[in-house]
Amino acid sequence: MPVPKGNKCTDQPLSRKLTGKQTLFADYYTDSSNKKTYNNAYQSALAAGYTVNYAKVHSCHLLEDVRIKRLIGAKTAERQARMEYNQQVATDLLLHQYTKADKLNRIGDAVAAIRELDVVSGLNKTRFIDETDQQKELSESEQAEARRLANIRLKEA
Repeated sequence: MPVPKGNKCTDQPLSRKLTGKQTLFADYYTDSSNKKTYNNAYQSALAAGYTVNYAKVHSCHLLEDVRIKRLIGAKTAERQARMEYNQQVATDLLLHQYTKADKLNRIGDAVAAIRELDVVSGLNKTRFIDETDQQKELSESEQAEARRLANIRLKEA
């Protein structure tokens, strides 16, 4: 029984370097600022310089190429690490602003920092520094209660 031939796009030796078009394909495919090509194999292939016919037939095979998969994985991991770092820096800054505003009893600034922290975190949980300077996360109901109390204090002022 003959062994079926594999896909020529994915059976390339790992020692072979990627071509310029393959590298461009991975760049376009992982570029989240480009809505047209991000996570779109067909559009990424076109942007990398492949013909329309090639892109229609082989763009999915490009994603199956182990060498391209590795490059996409590395680019995705690098992007994720940058995003996590930026998110941590923003979170630290907002926590500092919250703590400073809270110590100065500037409720409006504290609430603004909390709201911005919600946006930055994207987790539906807000981190607060409690009295012992320990970071803790509040549940959604605790957040709602904190916002309600902060709004009451703002209205009283």
